[in-house]
Amino acid sequence: MRTQLSFLGFLIPFYLIFFGLDMMLVSAQCQINQHSILIQLKNTLQFDSSHSTKLVSWNPNTTDCCTWGGVTCSINGQVIGLDLSNETISGGINDSSVLFNLKNLESLNLAGNDFHLRKIPSRLGNLSSLLYLNLSNSGFSGRIPGELSQLTRLDTLVLSSNKLEGEFPRSIFELQKLSIVLLSSNNLSGTVSMEDFQDRLSNLTTLDLSYNNLSIITSDNITLVNDFPNLSILRLASCNLLKFPNLRNQSRLTLLDLSNNKIEGNIPTWICNALYLQILDLSNNRLNGTIPQCLIEFGRNLAILDLAHNDLIGEIEGTFPSNCGLNILDLRGNSLEGKIPQSLVNCTMLQFLNLANNMMNDTYPCSLGDNTKLRGLVLRSNRFHGSMRCGQNQHDKWSNLQILDIAHNSFSGVVPADFLLQWRAMMTGTVVYTAIDISDNQFSGVIPHTIGRLKALYALNVSHNEFTGSIPPSIGDLSQVETLDMSTNKLTGEIPYSLTRLSFLSYLNLSYNQLQGRIPEGIQLSTFGNDSYIGNEGLCGFPLSKACPRSIAPVPI
Repeated sequence: MRTQLSFLGFLIPFYLIFFGLDMMLVSAQCQINQHSILIQLKNTLQFDSSHSTKLVSWNPNTTDCCTWGGVTCSINGQVIGLDLSNETISGGINDSSVLFNLKNLESLNLAGNDFHLRKIPSRLGNLSSLLYLNLSNSGFSGRIPGELSQLTRLDTLVLSSNKLEGEFPRSIFELQKLSIVLLSSNNLSGTVSMEDFQDRLSNLTTLDLSYNNLSIITSDNITLVNDFPNLSILRLASCNLLKFPNLRNQSRLTLLDLSNNKIEGNIPTWICNALYLQILDLSNNRLNGTIPQCLIEFGRNLAILDLAHNDLIGEIEGTFPSNCGLNILDLRGNSLEGKIPQSLVNCTMLQFLNLANNMMNDTYPCSLGDNTKLRGLVLRSNRFHGSMRCGQNQHDKWSNLQILDIAHNSFSGVVPADFLLQWRAMMTGTVVYTAIDISDNQFSGVIPHTIGRLKALYALNVSHNEFTGSIPPSIGDLSQVETLDMSTNKLTGEIPYSLTRLSFLSYLNLSYNQLQGRIPEGIQLSTFGNDSYIGNEGLCGFPLSKACPRSIAPVPI
């Protein structure tokens, strides 16, 4: 899953807090030459002072540069830490920069700037005291300079989200004290064996090579536990992996991301040996067989389980434990069968459940009604059936629900009006995106007028059902809606004039119903063509070629 999950985002700030603590405790007034170097550096940097929070505090009339933003000093007044991240720097750091006169630097952070595809300065290799180097998301390009191999004390190397290219730098294996290596989202190429990391970088706790053009080679004979005793985070997404790396005894893993690869075969049960595992992403591979029961019965630590877009079969076996800690369960795009396990009710922290595009055969998940944390429920393209009505004590309480997608199933009956009143997150404008898609089912009856209460709704699709009656005028209260599809039903009556109030509407489909009368004229409605209204013999007026009799006029509601 490419989305960078919060784990790594938290890691580096916490590292800096603890790493920088000793520095701050022993900071002293800076030496004159250090003051001079920093002022020269500021004068050569190209940055937007109106968006700067650190460099703007570098006042040449202030003698103690150790108090300036982003500057950390030793007890002797030497600058040993420089954090110029997110300072809108666009130039001024190259091999001739005075930056490299700060010989005692132990920490350098230039992340979140934009160096306009300049190369990483090779003179960084002269900063032999560096323990921490972060150049992520800074617009660097070209090859990773081999001179970085001179940074023999380096503990953390972060070069992710740039435009770096060329063969994977073998020089990194000279940095044997590295514990954190983040090189994701670049254009690095070549073949790399896990043995290389195993033999040379045994102190690794975090390794991320995801989303490059690399091919990672693994061997069934490689057991990483003896050589990576502290490995906690391993991200090898989109690395052309053909098989699982052997992590059989790697009990300290908290995050494992092997998504977007070409891994075949069954999911190995030894994954469950990682008792502290919080995030497991094996999506977009070629995995087959059934889901290991031990993954379903994992304890409170596992928060994200993503097995989407594989070839998994069978039913979901096992019992979700009473201390289930799942936040996200994504099993879409497989060939799973059977029912949603009743024990899923134990996962009271569950926020997103995605079972789309399987062959599951079950009824509406009333048993999850008490899960107040649920924000997304996606069951589309399965064999779900029956009514949305639940027992008297089973009405859903999904007050945080933002996305309901149960399209392409065999649900039937009426849509209970009171259901919509439970989804309070769709009534306020504080959520990023909300959508309801119940299309391609067998729902009947009227579209509930309570739909108009969901004022934060962005997308509504009730098409390809058997709804009757008129379009609720309350639809005009959906002030944020951008997509509205009510096509292929049995809707009658006129199109409510209230739809002219939908100023954000970019897609409208009312085709193939039994609507009649004049199409309301409005700024937004006038942007839609014939296709939005086709198949309603009783409609007339723009944009249809059928003109309305003078006796038919729009009636505001």
